Amino acid sequence: MTNDSQTSDTPSSPTKKVATDITPPRPEKIARKAPEVQKRDDKRELKAKAKEERMRLKSERSAARGKKNAEKSRAKQDKKIAQQEEKTQITKVFPSKTHWKYFPVMLRTWERRTLFAAGFLVAIGLVLAVIGAGRTYLTALPQNGGDYVEGVLGQPETVNPILLAKDADRDLAQLMYSGLMRYDSNQELQPDLAESYEVSEDGKNYTFTLRQDALWHDGEQVTADDIVFTVQLMKDPEVKSPRQADFQSVAVEKLDDFTVKFTLTKDAFVPFLRENTTFGILPKHIWQDVTPAQIPLADENLQVIGSGPFLFKQFRRDTTTELITSYELERNKDFYGQVPYLDTFTFKYYSNSEKLLSDFEKGRIDGIHTLSPAQRAALPENKLDNWNIMDLELPSYFALFFNQTKNEALKELEVRQALGASLDRQRIVDEALNGAARVTNAPILPSFLGFNPEVAGLEHDDAHAAELLDGAGWTLNEGNSFRTKDDQTLTIEVVMPDHDPFPRIAGILTEEWEALGIEVNIVALDSALLRTERIRPRNYQTLLFGQSVAHDPDPYPFWHSTLREDPGLNLTSYKNPTVDDLLETARKEANEDERVRKYVHFQNELAEDLPAIFLYIPTYTYALDTDVKGVDMNAVTFPSDRLADANFWYRNVKWRPAPQEESEEATEASTESDVVTESEATEERTTDEPTEEVAADEETSEESTSIEEEQTEPSPNEES
Repeated sequence: MTNDSQTSDTPSSPTKKVATDITPPRPEKIARKAPEVQKRDDKRELKAKAKEERMRLKSERSAARGKKNAEKSRAKQDKKIAQQEEKTQITKVFPSKTHWKYFPVMLRTWERRTLFAAGFLVAIGLVLAVIGAGRTYLTALPQNGGDYVEGVLGQPETVNPILLAKDADRDLAQLMYSGLMRYDSNQELQPDLAESYEVSEDGKNYTFTLRQDALWHDGEQVTADDIVFTVQLMKDPEVKSPRQADFQSVAVEKLDDFTVKFTLTKDAFVPFLRENTTFGILPKHIWQDVTPAQIPLADENLQVIGSGPFLFKQFRRDTTTELITSYELERNKDFYGQVPYLDTFTFKYYSNSEKLLSDFEKGRIDGIHTLSPAQRAALPENKLDNWNIMDLELPSYFALFFNQTKNEALKELEVRQALGASLDRQRIVDEALNGAARVTNAPILPSFLGFNPEVAGLEHDDAHAAELLDGAGWTLNEGNSFRTKDDQTLTIEVVMPDHDPFPRIAGILTEEWEALGIEVNIVALDSALLRTERIRPRNYQTLLFGQSVAHDPDPYPFWHSTLREDPGLNLTSYKNPTVDDLLETARKEANEDERVRKYVHFQNELAEDLPAIFLYIPTYTYALDTDVKGVDMNAVTFPSDRLADANFWYRNVKWRPAPQEESEEATEASTESDVVTESEATEERTTDEPTEEVAADEETSEESTSIEEEQTEPSPNEES
């Protein structure tokens, strides 16, 4: 059969006749494949089955992992839910941060105040507990380092142990020089340069063996030659040492390089060991080329070479006034005793107390050399806790010394008695000294051998004073303010230092004497002028001044007639043969009872002659910052004695655990082993004044460029 028209899904194409085979294929030929094709198909089928198996296994593993993860997720969710439930329970007990934020708002005012006070007390208790625990289980050991600056009213002049006359000079000498013996902070005599000493049975020979580790600040060794040289200088009249009389009858000799012997050439002097062995020793190799007359003017008086615990570093001068404004010392690392803890010890000098107190309050200085009653009253109460203020009674007295050779009226006993009777000494103590003193009637003071409280004193009695003057012919005529006699007015000139408290004392005595009809002229001088122009030439009628008794009550230097002229210390030109004999025999009397009897007799003679009006015994007040530790001051004879153990003062400490049980000896030993550690020096202090600086080992001075503040009223506080 022929099919002429045939449809097709393909695009139409030009008509073409094709021959068609309509013979059916053979069955066996259709079902049968070639071997190569069959093999290929089998391989494909195997691969398909393997793939299907892998997919099945992968699906099973994935299902297993999903199940495991689901279990973990459920466990984690359960745990989170449990934690949330626990947190919810805690939140129900303790407020959240948000709740605490609004807590103060919910309280009433009194509740807030109560809660604050309770919290404050708890905090204070915790702090105190920590501090208490620290003090209980820790101990502080002094360490090297730190500086100390002390304010002084006045300035130094001659830092020479054989010429000392001012407190400012004594302070520096105390720190830079050494003696054969020394007084400690309890005023007990201790060996210093002397390693040992022997006293002969008759009390006339004193032999000292020197320690061999003592060095001068320039490295030279201290020997017996230095001791002999110093004593010979003091005895030389050209030097004019205030101690010349103390060694006039003393011979000194060198036995060997480290042994020296003193021999009293006349009589034994009982107080010799206490009074004549503590003077500072000068280095012979420094001073031997200076003539005796030039010694008071030598540069070495300020650029000191000594053997004490501190050595000279530098001093500064005001470039305008040439006054010394500061003097700096530093630790002597080669000192034979306790090496100082402090790096530097500086004295800063002031011309007026206002600037001194101002710097103390502002912390520019750490201490005040001497705090007068007026200065102490001016200290702010709110700062007293920061200062350590010590009050000690000085073994000294202040008096009105009469020079009868300069005023004819003063030669009359009745006039001197009237002056004493009209003066209210207790008022002086209460008003001029703010109670920081006590009245005295004699030059031998309480606690000293020979003190007699029954010595006749001057009772305040204006009526009796007027009777005495009337009886002496000094009458107060109508219309006159002052008493006269033979057309001569009764006039008294009083010379005194110009610093506190003397002007206030002068105000009281002027008021009381003028009320009696006595004309009073007050002459107040700077201490340097007072000494050079008035005291040394004895150019005064009445002198308001003080005298220090030293460590022994021996009044010989102040009242024996041979010491009426400079450099003697008899300020009244007093001469009484009976008194001279009593003083001469008492100082060589070994029997204390007999010595007391002589001193009582001496005081009675003095009360009858009345060469002076004894006023008061002063109280010495010293102030320093509480940060300065190791200050142990129980007694002083001179204000400079406060520095007797300054090498033990410290500012730096190291803390260590305190042992539960420790003997005093073990504690001291451990302290000595620990104090040698060096610590860094504290910040260097600066000065406000324009200064000229003189340093150790320098020949020329170096000027500072800072600005001078106040230098107007020099007024050193001192005693004769």
